[in-house]
Amino acid sequence: MHDANETKRPQHPQDTTQGGTRGSLQELYELLKEFDVALLITQTPQGFLRARPMAMQNPDEVPDCDLWFVTSDETPKVGEIEKEHQVAIACYRPRDRAYLSISAVARVERDNETIKRLWKPDWQAWLPHGAEQTALLKLTLERAEYWEPKGGVLRVLYEQAKAVLTGESAGKGLEPVKHVA
Repeated sequence: MHDANETKRPQHPQDTTQGGTRGSLQELYELLKEFDVALLITQTPQGFLRARPMAMQNPDEVPDCDLWFVTSDETPKVGEIEKEHQVAIACYRPRDRAYLSISAVARVERDNETIKRLWKPDWQAWLPHGAEQTALLKLTLERAEYWEPKGGVLRVLYEQAKAVLTGESAGKGLEPVKHVA
């Protein structure tokens, strides 16, 4: 999905197994900018799913992937990604209940020159040994879904109250989840 020209990708007008409507990669990127932290979910060698918070990075700074994170190269997530490349990203915003869920393929890169070029002072707290013991986690999106309710949390609460009174689903009065594939 890294290709900015979406017309080269297969078009999926609606995913009938998941519900919702087709979203856009641009809309997804705009929503991603509003999150400071994402949960990166990997699979352990025992088959368990493991999530940990990761600081969001500017996707424009690394052109050969859709999303990227930085980590110590000695963390379990590095080994997990090297064995199982499928990962997930999840973000939730309580103020309006917006969320996104991304399925991606991840790869680990240890490119000291690139890491030095990207280095940010606040990384030092988590990466005290500098670029030499740091890895980039580069993600290529395969599928994403996101929801950003118009009208925010008050609209969601209104639709929930209306649903209780009418016996219908609160989702009926809200925008559908959007998918990018």
